Parts: sequence; structure tokens; C-alpha cells
Amino acid sequence: MSDAEQELETALNPDDEDATFVVADAEDYNQSRRLKAIHQARADVRKAHRNVSRGKAPKHVHDETRADLARAVAYYATELEPLMQEAEWDRELPAGPWDTIDVFVATAPKVPPSRADEWDRIPEQWSMTIFSRLNEFAREAGLGIDLKDSSDEWEV
Repeated sequence: MSDAEQELETALNPDDEDATFVVADAEDYNQSRRLKAIHQARADVRKAHRNVSRGKAPKHVHDETRADLARAVAYYATELEPLMQEAEWDRELPAGPWDTIDVFVATAPKVPPSRADEWDRIPEQWSMTIFSRLNEFAREAGLGIDLKDSSDEWEV
């Protein structure tokens, strides 16, 4: 097997522990991976929201699905954090028990006790309000979804 064939075989079998590959443009590769991570975090929020919205469930199950939604939104915020810092974007929140997105991330999936009688699960509406605020940043930052092709891929 020639060296070129060996390199192709290695590239086609990434599970091989000895596999190596060369990234031609490291900056482009990192940007693509970052966009994929942001896209996946956003998709996870949508999936968690569908689970919360699926009708009646016992209270303990519903509480856990709301907690999953809050955690998914917090993770989405964490993925966007480096971009928000770079853009010096205002992370203050207009309503709810948190002053900023950072405080939400630190306390999710619970409401801080200073703002509630006791630690309680975050209501769905608050999670989705913060999700909307994060999507506002994504639009302002130029991270959009290409709707022309009915695609769910990100474009920059």
C-alpha cells in the first residue's frame, strides 16, 4: 500500500487509535467545530422544550423535564459565551430572578433562593425567555440558519 493510500485509509477510519490526519486550515476547522457545538446545543434546547411541552406528566417527571430544559439553555449559553465576551454583548436579563445570563448559567436548573421561597425548578417560560435572548445574540453575531434550502445548517 502506498503512502497516499495509507493516508486515505487512515482518514476514512477515524476510530483507529493510530489514525492521524492533517488539518489544512486550523482556524477554519476550529470555527466549524465551534459552530457545530453551538448548533447542537441549540438543537438540544429545542428537543428539551418539546419534551416539556408533550402534555401531562406526573409532577416529579414534569419537574425533571423542566430542569433538563434549563440545563440545555444554560449549556447553549455556555457555548455562546466566548462569542458574547468577544462582542462585549450585554448579558443582562429584562425579567426573572436572574440579573444576567451568567447568573442563570451558574444556578440552573434552580431558581436562586433569594428570589423564591425555596429552591424551585425553573419555569419553562423563563428558560425559553433566556433562550430567545441567546438567539437574539446569535442573530446579531451573524450566526444564522440558512432557511433557503430548508436546511438546519449554520452559516456565518
